[in-house]
Amino acid sequence: GDPDRAETLIQEARATAPGAAAPEDRMLGLLRNLLLLRRGDARGALERIEAVEREIAPQPLAASEAAAKGQALERLGRPGEAFAAYRAGREYQHRLGRRFHPAPLEARATALREAFMAEKLAALPRPPPVPHPMPVFLLGVQRSGTSLLEQLLSQAPGIDPADGRAPLDDLTRLLPKLAAGLGGPDLPYPAALAGLAAGEARAVLPMLAERYLALLRERGVITGETRFVTDRSPGLPWTLGLAALLFPAAPVIHLLRHPLDVVLSGFAQDRLYEGGAGVTLESLARLYDIQMSMIGHFRGQMTLRYLPVRYEELVADPQATLRRVLDFIGIRADPAGLLAAPPRPVPRAPEHQALREPPHRRGLYRHRAFGPVLAEAMPPLEPWLERLGYRGAAREAA
Repeated sequence: GDPDRAETLIQEARATAPGAAAPEDRMLGLLRNLLLLRRGDARGALERIEAVEREIAPQPLAASEAAAKGQALERLGRPGEAFAAYRAGREYQHRLGRRFHPAPLEARATALREAFMAEKLAALPRPPPVPHPMPVFLLGVQRSGTSLLEQLLSQAPGIDPADGRAPLDDLTRLLPKLAAGLGGPDLPYPAALAGLAAGEARAVLPMLAERYLALLRERGVITGETRFVTDRSPGLPWTLGLAALLFPAAPVIHLLRHPLDVVLSGFAQDRLYEGGAGVTLESLARLYDIQMSMIGHFRGQMTLRYLPVRYEELVADPQATLRRVLDFIGIRADPAGLLAAPPRPVPRAPEHQALREPPHRRGLYRHRAFGPVLAEAMPPLEPWLERLGYRGAAREAA
């Protein structure tokens, strides 16, 4: 979040790296290019990346370099060339053997659907109310805007961000051990939930709720001053059911974004997602469909304190949207003041702090500039465009 200090560190690294007299190290070059993008100098970043590309030809750019090239081209208003760069980065990963494997994800979804049925859940005990700190679950398929909302909420005193460090995934591994140790059947999660309805195993869910908060304290995320802690774990589409069992009164804020923008934003990165999704647009669309279907299942079988928030509204009118979210959580704060204030120190800075920017509209209906190249993502996304109200002109950009 400090571009001037970042520039100094890059210069120091270039001066002290082995072979400093040789052409610039590509990793340091990438960091410099990302810094140029952060400063708004897309043309300067592109010129440097293209110079590297010429120097290493016929060897291709690495995936991270290709993604940076695509970002620069997109900001310069050249979406066709940007998409070609994004695809080149993904092809680089494909040559390294990266593939999408949906079968484990589909098996996981089937197991969760079988375990989280209303009639089965009705027999389970509920943990006592948690006074404070109360989790606030920021739910959404990755690239939907949860990091932006967490950034804005963490400006309010008393709200601390867990970022990706919240322990729900850890608790899914602990639950079967506790259940078996207290006389329940020796079953994996989520089937082990069936053993929590009777005997000493009824204490497992309250124990896990306490453990959730204890782990956040151990990890330096919350302190005695924390009233609310935001949890935007990437696995929340899978662990939402457990979150609702442990904290029935916790707010669940669901970030919704145009499905094509979500998939395009994921494709334009150099990272892979669950099951290896990301190498192709189609794999990201299938992952979106699986995770959104899982969220829909939990909502249909459980009572959630649920608020949907559209990414488009968050970036177009952050003040009004933040007011609605704060009111839903039960926090009195001035959204205008929070948006204007410098970053508030928190117990442990989240990952997205490094790329912190004020809300901007660059990602608003981003897919519109790319046209038919996104066609391979459409079959899994078609039903969601209709269901979420993104079909037609009703969701035109502000």
